[in-house]
Amino acid sequence: MLTKQKLDRPLAGILVTCRDYYRTNVDNTKRHKQSELYKLVQKALTSFLRAMAGAHATSYSGYTPDKDHPGYLIKLDPPMLFRVPYHVLPTFPTGDELEALWRLSRSIRSGNRSVISLSGSNVLRKIFELVGDVDFCEYFPVDDTEGFGQMASNIDGTTDVACLRLAFNGKKWHLPWGEDRPTKEFFAKTVDSSDNDKATMKVDYVGDVGNLGVTEISNLIIMVDKHWRSAAFARTFAAQEAPLSPIDWLPNQMDDPVEMGRYIDWLINSIIALNARGDMRKCLKRCASLSRVIFDPGTGNDIIDLISRSTVLLSHKVTEVERLSSLLKSLPDARSQRLLGLVEQRWNELSAKLVARGGAPDEFACRQFDAEAVGIVNRLLDKVRIDGDASSRRAA
Repeated sequence: MLTKQKLDRPLAGILVTCRDYYRTNVDNTKRHKQSELYKLVQKALTSFLRAMAGAHATSYSGYTPDKDHPGYLIKLDPPMLFRVPYHVLPTFPTGDELEALWRLSRSIRSGNRSVISLSGSNVLRKIFELVGDVDFCEYFPVDDTEGFGQMASNIDGTTDVACLRLAFNGKKWHLPWGEDRPTKEFFAKTVDSSDNDKATMKVDYVGDVGNLGVTEISNLIIMVDKHWRSAAFARTFAAQEAPLSPIDWLPNQMDDPVEMGRYIDWLINSIIALNARGDMRKCLKRCASLSRVIFDPGTGNDIIDLISRSTVLLSHKVTEVERLSSLLKSLPDARSQRLLGLVEQRWNELSAKLVARGGAPDEFACRQFDAEAVGIVNRLLDKVRIDGDASSRRAA
């Protein structure tokens, strides 16, 4: 009779293999895709991703497995057409919330040919109801000359969204904008997909996002050439992106053992580092991501149970809203002041909710939350540990 351990191992096993392959061949990037070993691992990973996408399609109406991109599911919900990685589908935003995020993506997108994705903890909104901000990752083709104009005009924001900061090529610009504000011509002559510093741009906003309220928004823009190559792919991960653009071919995909192995390695290393630092709130977000991708619903349920019994996340959200309020108070324009009024309303609502749940956690409650979180971390790391791998041993 098969034991539970043997039944569980195939699910996480291929992803652990990808991590081991990535760590062993990290310096062989020019050779690995031609090797028989690479092809063997990729075949197993692709089979796993196709099976997981197919299994999820039976439970989520309207979603179809993407045969061109193993591990993704496609949904057409006019005017929206988007892809979702299998492991984030159960916790992916739906309904009015998804539509608000989709509309937001259109207001900050840099061009009609770019691929913009919902990224980070936002793809796990149903687990972490109180996510701090909204994160996007956008792949921008540098031969889209019209897009540079849109990129420059996005600095003006919209009626509901204000651009606060832009960081590019070692320099930062802030609202209110000065005479050196980036222009279409500046972007056109400076961006370079082959130069890591000139291939990434970070744009920060604050805006009223429908039923999500006023929140901070970030967009990491990665410049790609006409073949969708970039020196900055290491800045993000395909497995944590849900593309909201209706593009036929994704620039970054999950069925690459190196890409998947890099993601699993980053998650594990982040969990260990955050645990050692004592940042259990952020550590649990990484745990949620890892548990989803290895199809370990037990860990996800443990996280949901813990955060539902504690006010740690709610208290942190109140603090974040206070910080956002202070930021907006320093901006005198009418749009910022209108957003400030909405933020202060949100602060009152969250503060009342916090009081109703017993108030901010005291020192004992924080220690208890941390202790339970460490237990979740240790149980999860045991499921992805490579025998003899010191970096994945118990983190207590």
